[in-house]
Amino acid sequence: MTSTDPAGIPDMTEGGAFVDAETLAVERANMQLAVERAEESLRDLQREDRGWSLIGAGSTDAPAHATLLGNADLVRGFADSHPMFVRAKTVRAAYVFGEGVTITGYVDGVDKAATLVDDVVREFVEDVGNTGAWFGHTAAIEREHDLFCDGNLFAGHWVNPRTGDVKVRVIPFNEITQVRTAPGDYATPHLYLRQWSEGTRQFKAWLPDLDYDPAAKPIRVDGVPVLWPGRTYPGLGNGCAVLRVRVNPVGRSAVWGVGDGWSALTWVRRYSAFLQDTQALYEALTKIARYVSSKGNPAATARAAAQATLGPAGGTMYGDAGSSISTPSFNGVDPSLGRPYAAMVAAGVGLPVTVLTADPGQEGARAVAETLDRPMRLAFQARQRVWADAYRASIMFKLRMCVEAPNHGLKGTVRQVGDRKMVDWPQGQEPVIDVIFPDIQDDNLEAAVEAVSKAAGTNTLHPLTIARLLLTVLEVEDVEGELARITGEDGEWVDPQMSTAMAAGMDAARRARQGDDL
Repeated sequence: MTSTDPAGIPDMTEGGAFVDAETLAVERANMQLAVERAEESLRDLQREDRGWSLIGAGSTDAPAHATLLGNADLVRGFADSHPMFVRAKTVRAAYVFGEGVTITGYVDGVDKAATLVDDVVREFVEDVGNTGAWFGHTAAIEREHDLFCDGNLFAGHWVNPRTGDVKVRVIPFNEITQVRTAPGDYATPHLYLRQWSEGTRQFKAWLPDLDYDPAAKPIRVDGVPVLWPGRTYPGLGNGCAVLRVRVNPVGRSAVWGVGDGWSALTWVRRYSAFLQDTQALYEALTKIARYVSSKGNPAATARAAAQATLGPAGGTMYGDAGSSISTPSFNGVDPSLGRPYAAMVAAGVGLPVTVLTADPGQEGARAVAETLDRPMRLAFQARQRVWADAYRASIMFKLRMCVEAPNHGLKGTVRQVGDRKMVDWPQGQEPVIDVIFPDIQDDNLEAAVEAVSKAAGTNTLHPLTIARLLLTVLEVEDVEGELARITGEDGEWVDPQMSTAMAAGMDAARRARQGDDL
């Protein structure tokens, strides 16, 4: 019969297995852990439901800013803590900006010393504040991380109207709460509503787009002040013009974008849950040393097991003739079975699963893991062009501010075209802004060298061409210097394996043919 103690815990003695206090404590701890995990899973589901609630229903038009911000916060949290999202964010930024970017400005066909464009661009790009916030390598990586999480980036341009000086600073996505476009034209933004706080004070103001500069500038829109660049507003500070960078636009109006990591968020959570369950199963099985089964009386077997548990280590186990002992099996407990989840995450962030997980896998060859396929290369080149357009827009705005500034020597004529201002440059003085990213290449060095070797085997290329290709593939810094060591005075090929005496003889013969003194 089973009795119950004052705490309500049954005491299994006759007719059942004896349960000691230590075992009960372990069971209580396990139950508490299970409850905590269930509560955590429920919170995760609530967060996910909140994120999906409006982006699915409102994606036909323009999702609410609060919904997009909540989604961005979720992605940012995972991108700061989850190993797979951390790697996705880091690798994507490395493909875009890992080898840097070169920005130059000049006037085509005119010596740089004869124009101020090069000086203006260099001063703007190399300004300490602008480098730290916008043009520098570290800033570029951070801004690409912002696009991975938020999908929307806003760069404010603060202007000194007398000197044409421009300071670029990033405005957080959570502060830009509304985009006001041209009437009937979602593709042309005019104003951005910024809501921000400084200490306990709350502020709200419209900021114009970088290209929006009408002749009649409104002072207020919907009762909210508009802060135009180059002007100071008491209590609100200086106005600025805003450059928007947006990726992965959502909704038919495409006013907002979403981060690169958003589509993979659900799958990275499922992959994490799979790995957690697999780990829990492993831990449970490792706590079992042996299975003991018997065809005899279950109660007698339980009492014998309890007696063995209470005894010291190294004791004797009792059982009947029908008892059998076996070790726990780990068959079917395989973390690699979660690879399809990882593949979905990789597809969402635009990376091969071998690159994302840093593991070629048993079925993947090393060459596959090291090769950047053409669609992926084109995708990252497209992202580089997004940044090139953004940098050019910033620099052209800077040049226009310099032309308008009375204390600057850059010459040009500013004219009003609709709600924009354009610069008419002197004849032949139109500036050119080059934003150059190094080519995105495969790291499969062995395949590249083999391709050059096969080309050399066709005997159709000059040895100097083969040498240049090899030096380029091997990323030798001074290619021209190395080529100079294997060419003669007239630029002809000199075999590096040729002996000094043979080279001197050939040089003497050449000079004799030319009638030079030996």
